[in-house]
Amino acid sequence: MNDNNNVLVRVDAGGEIGAGHIMRCIALAQGFIKAGLHCIFVVSPQTEHFIKALPQFEFAYQVLKQESLASQEPSSCVNDEISQLLHLVKKYQAHFIVLDGYHFDLDYREQVYKAIPNLDFQTSAVTDCSYSSELPLLTQLPQVISIDDNLDHCCHFSDWIVNPSSTSEVKTQYIELKKSSSISFLAQPENILCGDNYRLLRQSFITDTSLLFAERNGILVTLGGADPKNYTKQVLQVLKKLTYLTMPVYVVVGVAFKAKEEVIDLLKSMPANFKLVYNPENIKDFFKRVKLAISAAGTSQFELYACRTPSILLISYDNQWFNSRNAENKAWCKVLDCREAFNSAELESSLLSVLNPDVLDNMYQNTPNKVVDGAYNCALAILRKNH
Repeated sequence: MNDNNNVLVRVDAGGEIGAGHIMRCIALAQGFIKAGLHCIFVVSPQTEHFIKALPQFEFAYQVLKQESLASQEPSSCVNDEISQLLHLVKKYQAHFIVLDGYHFDLDYREQVYKAIPNLDFQTSAVTDCSYSSELPLLTQLPQVISIDDNLDHCCHFSDWIVNPSSTSEVKTQYIELKKSSSISFLAQPENILCGDNYRLLRQSFITDTSLLFAERNGILVTLGGADPKNYTKQVLQVLKKLTYLTMPVYVVVGVAFKAKEEVIDLLKSMPANFKLVYNPENIKDFFKRVKLAISAAGTSQFELYACRTPSILLISYDNQWFNSRNAENKAWCKVLDCREAFNSAELESSLLSVLNPDVLDNMYQNTPNKVVDGAYNCALAILRKNH
């Protein structure tokens, strides 16, 4: 790298964590790159195995050394990781540090945030930006960008908060949190980016066009890159009962699936119209061509919305509840609460209610004709504030 216009992105993915965090970080990184910066991901050894098998991961990355820490106390492991992260910040003279993950607890974030002023850091110019050139950064210190969707510890000790899952009204809640919190290190209101204009979508979802509803065919089952609750298998059991289904049913199995072999074995016993899609190079190709998706309610829901794809969203975690209900209110999807357990009867009932051409067409009509490049908007907002 010939300059110091670097962003470090600390994020993980895998069987327990899932893939949503790294997917939205990929989107944000693409936005920064589009604005003229470089991005380096910082990941755990376990995450490296995941990204090596991820076709759309084309970024430089550094792997934290954790193998020798197995016998140490958890606090020692955290301190060692923070030391490594700060070393990389200094090495790359990074202007921004992106943190995305619930496992980065309040203590972790506080240590990173408060250590930054002690770093030996130099200013440099952001060159070749898409909106300007040769504009020196005003700040001499790296800034912490926290990706948050819970209004909890993830938003503290941050210079910037990006909430890619919420509506713009959530900004008011952050402001109230800042007023009431005993922790003073929380982003200023103008540094809180949330709502449709800052939705983190990968560039392929911005640039590609979706098919018209009449041109579509099939059902897509996509429970994320890891499906930590193993709901894919249960969805297939429900679909198998619908013997009248003759359209193609594409079943996505990601590299981090915990029950990958079970799902693949089950598919072998399914009718011929059920087709395995293993670790697809571009999931957008499937999102945009099916009439209906049965999907996890995380990052995928925003990608499906951008692709104008009617969906049944399965909520697995509390942080997905609010956003999924907002999505359902827009009438392009149905939402099932699977936080406690998977309900086969409820899914079957939902399928019976939507598997009608007129119903699906109405759901399709409630999706947007135009997609906003929220990741690029985030990058521009952050860079303009720093010039």
